Amino acid sequence: MPAPSDAPHLPRSAPIEAYGKGGFAFADMSHRGSLLCLPDAIWAWPVTRPEDIDEAAFNRRLFMARRLTEKALAGDPVFYVPSLSASTIVFKGMVMPQYLAQFYPDLADPRLESSVAVFHQRFSTNTLPQWRLAHPYRYLAHNGEINTIQGNRNWATARGPLLRSPLLPALQEALPLVSMSGSDSQTLDNMLEVLLMGGLDPLHAMRLLVPPAWHGLDALDPDLRAFYEYYSVHMEPWDGPAGVVLTDGRYALCTLDRNGLRPARFCITSNRVLTIASETGVWDYQPEEVVRKGKLGPGDMIALDLKTGTLLASADIDQILKTRHPYKSWLRQGVRYLESDLVDARLAAEPMDRDTLSLYQKMFNVTQEERDDIIRVLAQDENEAVGSMGDDTPMPVLSHTVRSLYDYFRQQFAQVTNPPIDSLRESIVMSLQTQIGPECNIFLPAPEHARQIVLGSPILSQRKLRQILAIEEVTHEFIDLQYEPAEGLRRAGANPTRASLRQALETLKGFDTGIVPPITIGPDHDTQKQGFWVRVEQGRFKPLTDWLKSD
Repeated sequence: MPAPSDAPHLPRSAPIEAYGKGGFAFADMSHRGSLLCLPDAIWAWPVTRPEDIDEAAFNRRLFMARRLTEKALAGDPVFYVPSLSASTIVFKGMVMPQYLAQFYPDLADPRLESSVAVFHQRFSTNTLPQWRLAHPYRYLAHNGEINTIQGNRNWATARGPLLRSPLLPALQEALPLVSMSGSDSQTLDNMLEVLLMGGLDPLHAMRLLVPPAWHGLDALDPDLRAFYEYYSVHMEPWDGPAGVVLTDGRYALCTLDRNGLRPARFCITSNRVLTIASETGVWDYQPEEVVRKGKLGPGDMIALDLKTGTLLASADIDQILKTRHPYKSWLRQGVRYLESDLVDARLAAEPMDRDTLSLYQKMFNVTQEERDDIIRVLAQDENEAVGSMGDDTPMPVLSHTVRSLYDYFRQQFAQVTNPPIDSLRESIVMSLQTQIGPECNIFLPAPEHARQIVLGSPILSQRKLRQILAIEEVTHEFIDLQYEPAEGLRRAGANPTRASLRQALETLKGFDTGIVPPITIGPDHDTQKQGFWVRVEQGRFKPLTDWLKSD
């Protein structure tokens, strides 16, 4: 809730009804025997805003102070800062919701007034309950789960060094920007906080983190499509199912992810109270008091400007965002769209001879089982082979046989809790579009950030590879990874006569402008026969010795 102008005097130990001493204590909350887990104390400290800075600048200073303190006390298993803001106050507790007002007497203080409140209760289903994990958010409340959380965390960590904001000159000192071990909602809240502190408003930030479906909507406004396409390169979706409500003290908003698999219902009454919840009946009102009610659909957003009292629907929010910059013009000048044909007609007319095909099947570890049971079915019937989801083959890292590179990657997904998605019948929320291009600073939109290569599919066909290599701005290197089995990988990499890998990486490491280059890996320098490629980002190189630690 927004911070009141006349808050109870501080400093103090925040008053609570139950208090336990000595590590974690268990105190009886009521005659019903409910248990509450407490740390040594909950402290509230006074922080006075200097007269020469506004509230937003003060919040940024508080953010940096909290992040640096969290890093300094990273080893403390109890320390947690629930609330450090000039705009909002967070009350959290590992307590049943009906006891929250008893637990915090401040909530009964008549001086504590607010125009908005975000309430969230959760049950720990896959983690051991801990005090610091009870409602670990500062802006949002989340119904659902983020199924792409591991990828989101990895990208947030990799993208951190690129983020620069004139509003946060010391942002690099706060790295890493998100939690890698908390709940998915906590990590999403961390990323949202960084975007807000860097200068984005909640409307903009949430449209980047949880965007609606836009790829498959032919009737979508071109300017709005350009907005989403521009930012899709620099921020991947945090995919749900997810229903999110949040407030930063200026806006209160709710949004659903593009699948819309979590409910969100709203109601406006005659006394100008807006209620948004995942269920009806959380706020008492009479039917005759209802002025307007409804529900959010997939990708919808509703927001209330607490300063002006203006209610913004999805169309209003889209109108605001799409007109902030000439995104369509930037894309027209910077994006290259490659032909998406998977089959190269020229190569199909001149297939490999049997010996060459056999050689490449061996090089890429295409087994007889894969060839007959998977590839043959795809080629003859244009269908995927039917099989069980179980996989009892040994993990590649433990296997005694040489396994393909892609065998080391496994998908993580919640198989039981989420309904199945049909990529054909629900194509409106599905897209295979892939971009190749430099990662840029999301806080400073610019035309040069739209310099991208867009592919309709992540599968790199021969035609696409030739098109990419023909682009003048693309710097590329060919790497010969073949070596004699008796030589071993470590000796092959350290052999000065086989320096192509090291030289190629050094060449690419110095490449800091333009399109991110592909590294093509193959048996020779014939671009017609290269098997696959990997993407290398500027500034994200491991030492070559780390790659060669084992044979």
